[in-house]
Amino acid sequence: MSTPEPGHVEDVDPVEEQAGHPEVRPPGPRDEPEPLGLDDHW
Repeated sequence: MSTPEPGHVEDVDPVEEQAGHPEVRPPGPRDEPEPLGLDDHW
């Protein structure tokens, strides 16, 4: 019962970190060009 505990925690650590990196990266550069383009068009 001590093997499944550390394994589950390690699986969540890398998964949460990987999901946070890609999620924060795409919205950053995409949010910048989107608002800038609308402002220029307006």
